[in-house]
Amino acid sequence: NRKFEKTPTFNLSYHRNFNQFFTLSIIASYTKMTSIYFDTFDPWNANYYYYNNQYVTLMVGPRFNWFNSKNVRLYSTTSFGLALDFTKSHYWSNSIFKQEPLRSDLYFDFQISPIGIILYNRINVVLGIGSTGFFKFGVVF
Repeated sequence: NRKFEKTPTFNLSYHRNFNQFFTLSIIASYTKMTSIYFDTFDPWNANYYYYNNQYVTLMVGPRFNWFNSKNVRLYSTTSFGLALDFTKSHYWSNSIFKQEPLRSDLYFDFQISPIGIILYNRINVVLGIGSTGFFKFGVVF
């Protein structure tokens, strides 16, 4: 059995407009996740595993603005970069408690968002797949 919890991903991005169609984006994000696995096949010998992960990501990529009007901008974006994963794990089995040292891993990360909408130059809504989430909502300033 498994229990999985993920907090929202917090993103901070900087966009440099080169013209009305092309923008270069730099994105920093933070995500915290908790996973709990438990094995209860034998009630006299139950095992529990607890993992606490924190991800910090830095990505860069192009954004293509394919529709521009006074109040609406539609765009697509792709970002690639590096992520740093900090993992703390714990293990319980009957009366045995074991805590692993903090582990960190560096790996490649991405975000592909085929559709993004900016309304009135203030409200940003993005649908995509990758490390910064499936649905993003934010404020532009």
